[in-house]
Amino acid sequence: MVVTQTPICTLTKPVLLISENQSLCRDIRSSLDDEGLKSINASEHVLVSEIDPLAVILDIQSGHHFEVCRHIRETSTAPLIGLTDGGYRERIRALAAGADDCMTHPISTDELIARVNAVLACRARRGQDTEDEKGGVEHGPALTMHDLRIDVGCHEVTIDGSRLDLTSTEFNLLALLAENRGHAVSRRKLLAEVWGNNESQTARAVDTHICRLRRKLGRGGRPVRLTSVKGFGYRLQ
Repeated sequence: MVVTQTPICTLTKPVLLISENQSLCRDIRSSLDDEGLKSINASEHVLVSEIDPLAVILDIQSGHHFEVCRHIRETSTAPLIGLTDGGYRERIRALAAGADDCMTHPISTDELIARVNAVLACRARRGQDTEDEKGGVEHGPALTMHDLRIDVGCHEVTIDGSRLDLTSTEFNLLALLAENRGHAVSRRKLLAEVWGNNESQTARAVDTHICRLRRKLGRGGRPVRLTSVKGFGYRLQ
């Protein structure tokens, strides 16, 4: 059971849940109800802009659901959390399609509710709704660590506002390490997630690209934030 928190906004709007998994819907709606959040379940064809939800939870079960995600983002500013069956690449794809956050099945409803509260709190702090009404700048999905910002939607990395010129492989490595910030990620996991089923690549390829990435992150005398974990892999501090 999630510990009930003081609502962070006037809860007159429902959380919109889009999923064909009725068992999952029941579990999520029950947890939302325990948290004091109203919810409704709808099909992928729902007009989100007409409902004007507090947040959207989208269960991404097939490729066309990424287009659904993109359409929701184009027509609504509501925080959007994607649920996927895939690994790192599908989570990145969901973020690039407009999701504010993403989780992988099997879903912990306690964690999901915590993430819903987190994205709502983030929007409240940024005054996102007010900025949207005034035609302010739209914020894309991004991973941030101190002065490091990884914009998944634009496939761009900046440090203190200065853009880093990274290859696609370097970007994917950095995004995966940032997603696991503070934790060591094994060479095997990096190889599997970034290179997939390409059997021609070895752990040596990981080391080579990490070396190049570390040099780029450390340019201009910046502190080295990408460290080696002997005999295992790498950690982004």
